[in-house]
Amino acid sequence: MEVIVVGGGPAGAIAARTLAEAGIRTFLIERDLSRVKPCGGGIPSTAFKEFKISEDVIERKITKIGAVSPGLKEITIPLKGGYLAMVRREVFDAYLRKEAERAGAELIEGLFLNLRIGSRIGIEYREKGITKRLSADFLIGADGTNSSVASAIGLKHPERFLAILERIRVSSEQMDYYRDRCEFWYGSEISSCLYGWVFPKGDHLCIGTAVDFRDSKRLPLHLEKFKEKLGKRIDGFSVIRREASPGPVEVAHRKVHGKILLCGDAAGLVMPVSAEGIYYAMKSGEMAAEEIMKSKNPGDLNGYEERWNRLYEKRFDFMKRLHEIFYLDDTMREKLVEIHRIKAIQKASMALWLKKDLSSRMLTAYKLLFETYVKI
Repeated sequence: MEVIVVGGGPAGAIAARTLAEAGIRTFLIERDLSRVKPCGGGIPSTAFKEFKISEDVIERKITKIGAVSPGLKEITIPLKGGYLAMVRREVFDAYLRKEAERAGAELIEGLFLNLRIGSRIGIEYREKGITKRLSADFLIGADGTNSSVASAIGLKHPERFLAILERIRVSSEQMDYYRDRCEFWYGSEISSCLYGWVFPKGDHLCIGTAVDFRDSKRLPLHLEKFKEKLGKRIDGFSVIRREASPGPVEVAHRKVHGKILLCGDAAGLVMPVSAEGIYYAMKSGEMAAEEIMKSKNPGDLNGYEERWNRLYEKRFDFMKRLHEIFYLDDTMREKLVEIHRIKAIQKASMALWLKKDLSSRMLTAYKLLFETYVKI
């Protein structure tokens, strides 16, 4: 058996490693091995044990989360029983690809061009200016929001948001404030569809915000407003680099197309409200690989989609509903921050987000808590 994985981010790298560890010949194609993916880079601590990832790639362990409302009311939520890991994507992604290579995957730096579906799947890709061909029994598309694999099989790109972020240098005193703390800032002036964030890395801060893709021209204005509101926390900063990247806002209706499976951002697997994507990218890559490994009928890989829906569909649907409610206007954003002063909601949120509690009991309890304070 042979498998082609297009996209060398977390979804593709975990898929390739999982397949290679099972002795399956795997080709991992990444268009640019030096590319820096614009991303906040926050990963729940539970992921490192679950996916056997070395903690050496972690730059900071966050144990406190700050949330700031449109009216500048602020709360701090302690993370008990875990932490939020801060990584730089250029380091994290390279590490995951190296692990896939160590397991036996063949890493190719090449640009996916098109595909042909027959008894096997044939693709064309460009490597160092030369067009080459490759074929395999299955293909995993893990090449991001603007997936070329999805386009090649006739799928439309999902609704998207556009995020902008800056890596900035601040004083040692300002960095010390964010030593074990990250922040989420809410308000329509900062972000029309999500929030502004401050994520500390080893020697700098990553700050950013996002807007609906159709409102992308206003994105730099939102970032400037956000920096104004941060005020003394980043006063005197200097910009290292500015980056922008799209993200999906809806899950793909189908993740399985014959012998082709979509994972991560290519399948729209970013959690509403939190916009968390790295964990779900890795999980989907692992699940897609496992489905290929156990498939007795090469034409039926629907178990991947069925398993994903069984574990996560209700969570994504509920978070989408919360997103529709709390991002309606600044009054509701104010409410979102305010209700997280309640210890029971903090505990439930951390169980779902940080510890990835998959029990139906926890999701039901979470829903009941929100229904107590907000009409769902």
